[in-house]
Amino acid sequence: MIGKEYAKSIDCVSLSDTTNSRRVKDMSNFYENEFIRRLKASEHGFTVQLDETIDIARLSILLVIVRYIHGTAAQKDMLIFKSLATRTTAEEIFNIVNSYLKKHEISWDLCHQVCTDGAKAMLGSKGMA
Repeated sequence: MIGKEYAKSIDCVSLSDTTNSRRVKDMSNFYENEFIRRLKASEHGFTVQLDETIDIARLSILLVIVRYIHGTAAQKDMLIFKSLATRTTAEEIFNIVNSYLKKHEISWDLCHQVCTDGAKAMLGSKGMA
């Protein structure tokens, strides 16, 4: 059992909606920053897998997964999970990914492969945008 003094100190921790929301956002930012740091530091670059899907509310969502080596282990992380307009083109999808990479100063030179399911929205008429 923990002591009464410890229990009193826990009671002082704020659990308001704004505090919880801020803490979740802080944790999310920490995770994203650490992930971006790892991605940039990967000696072997990374690969990208893109998929567009429809959720239960019939909203279009773009999911972008990256695979890379961190230390001696292969890693797989979600790079982008974004709601899309109802009609998307390969160019729009490319622009979303490109904007994210530019925002975080990640060079396309580190990307060694892009994988899609072959759908027209992913490939465009001439391949990925």
